[in-house]
Amino acid sequence: MIRYDCGPGNTLVDRFIQKRTKNKLSMDIDGTYGFKGKLDKHTLEKLYNRAIIKKDQSFFNIAPPKSLDVGDITLIKELDDLSLEDGCATLEAFTAYTIVDSLKFFTSTYPKRWILAGGGWQNPVIKNDLVKLLHEKFGYDIIIEIIEQAGFNGKATEAQLFAYLAVRHIKKLPTSYPQTTGVTIPIVGGDYYIAHGKI
Repeated sequence: MIRYDCGPGNTLVDRFIQKRTKNKLSMDIDGTYGFKGKLDKHTLEKLYNRAIIKKDQSFFNIAPPKSLDVGDITLIKELDDLSLEDGCATLEAFTAYTIVDSLKFFTSTYPKRWILAGGGWQNPVIKNDLVKLLHEKFGYDIIIEIIEQAGFNGKATEAQLFAYLAVRHIKKLPTSYPQTTGVTIPIVGGDYYIAHGKI
C-alpha cells in the first residue's frame, strides 16, 4: 500500500484568486485566468522550495509516509510580482508538477491507470498540465480518466469516503496507519458526536 499527500491541490491557486480579487472569486473557474497566463519558471522553483515547509525542509523532499494540512501551505511573496493570469498559470502548473514529481518515491512500478477524482479536475489547466507531464514521463501507454469515466459517481465519492471512515471510527477500527501518514501505531481518527454532545 502506498499513500501520501503529494502537493497543494487547489489550495494555493484558490487562495491566490481570493487574495487578488478581494474574495469576489473563490477559484479560477474553468481555468479562465490560467489559460490566459504564462508559467513563471523562477516562481515555480521558489514554490517547490518554500511553499510547504515541514521538519525544516521542503515537503517535497521528505520521503513518505507523510501528510499535509491546509495550514502547512503558504503563498510565497514572489507571486505578488505576477499578474493574476500568470500567477494562476504558475500555481496550476505547480499543482500538476508536484503530483508527477511525487512519483520519485515509488520504488518499483509506476501506476498504469490514473483516475482523477475531486473538484480540481474541473479546472482544465491543471488537468491539461498533468496529462502533458504524465505523457512526457511515461509515453502514451497509460490510461488517464476522470472518475466518472471509471464508473464511479464523482459527486458522491467524498461523502462515501467520510461515511466509510465514520463507520470505521464507530467500530473502533484504525483510519490511519504508519505506512500512510507516519503515525507510530494504527489509530482511530476523528470524534463521534450525537445530538446531545460528544461521546
